[in-house]
Amino acid sequence: MLFLKLVNSYKIGIVNMIKECIGQKSVCVSKFKSIQYVRVLAMVLILWDHLVPGAYYGIGVQPTPSIIEKYIIWPLAITNYFGALGVDLFFLITGFLTVLYLTNTGVISFLIKRTFRLGPAIAFGYVLYYLLLYLSKILGFDVKIDFSAYWTIGPLWYIRVLVCYYIIFSCCIPLFKKSLFGGLLIFQIVLITICSLSKQILLPFDLGNTCSYIFYITIGMSVHNLLINKSSFLAFLFQFSISWFGIIYYNINIFNPERAETGNSFGVSAMYALLLFLVFILAEDLLPNSKIVKKISDYSYGIYVHHMPIFSIVLSLLTHFDTKGIKMAPQLSGGAIKVVCYTTITVSMILTIGASYIQNKWIDTPCVKMSKILIGRLNNGQI
Repeated sequence: MLFLKLVNSYKIGIVNMIKECIGQKSVCVSKFKSIQYVRVLAMVLILWDHLVPGAYYGIGVQPTPSIIEKYIIWPLAITNYFGALGVDLFFLITGFLTVLYLTNTGVISFLIKRTFRLGPAIAFGYVLYYLLLYLSKILGFDVKIDFSAYWTIGPLWYIRVLVCYYIIFSCCIPLFKKSLFGGLLIFQIVLITICSLSKQILLPFDLGNTCSYIFYITIGMSVHNLLINKSSFLAFLFQFSISWFGIIYYNINIFNPERAETGNSFGVSAMYALLLFLVFILAEDLLPNSKIVKKISDYSYGIYVHHMPIFSIVLSLLTHFDTKGIKMAPQLSGGAIKVVCYTTITVSMILTIGASYIQNKWIDTPCVKMSKILIGRLNNGQI
């Protein structure tokens, strides 16, 4: 009952703000302070997972358990040093915002916007990666890192999920415009069908496993239907139950069974992510405006794409070994280990923020303008 009272108390203010946003031609995510805060939180959690333990494991050292592990990660059964929790928050944001700005979006315009959003940043990431490799060779370091692996096991696997999601979702846009509840239901059925088929036949691009992660995104859609579309709580529970079935049965037990019985599976992180997401959304009017939070939120996509390749190269340069055959550098011991780890993290973050700034100013912003021009010409019949 307390949850329902919170929902009703904040729903009117949020709905009025969203109506104002939808009435404008430009996307105004900046008006959602809660989304900005959730993005920053998600980014911090992912960076902690990838960089802090990664720096120690990267030089072949087991990190000493800190207060974070003893009093947060272990007692709450959080998996992957917060990494899965951060990714789940990004999934919820994606589902929430996708449905939110559906009113003025057609299939073609939707695909154009997403292509201009994802594609140039990934291309810039590849260019940046090979540029850093080239510079390292000039400096006399033989750094060999298989960047293609990032598409399957690194940060870019998240982009792969988004690409799959956008393609399938675009086919269902007409259904969503008729009924958000019905559209989401059919969308969930399509995902279940694809995941079921992947159990029987081998689908390309690991499609079954990829689609199983989209169930996390559908929870964000369900939250939108509850808070924004004024659907009943029973309707939310019904849609959430289908999404949760997809997560537990397909994503965890079928495609990622290694954590199904460990007590800290992806499902635990998904529940924490949903709780945090709801708290921030419902606290929209209570959150202060922050230019720093907004700026980090704007850079979050670039930080996510670039931080891991940059970190791997910096770690390799500072420890003088090939990261494909990780061995602890013989000169490292005692306090030198911490110095190398924290130096690696600091240098990596400086370079990552710089790369994200370049991407945001000279790639993302121009590409958004280009996509708007292209969509405008398509709508006017000029193309």
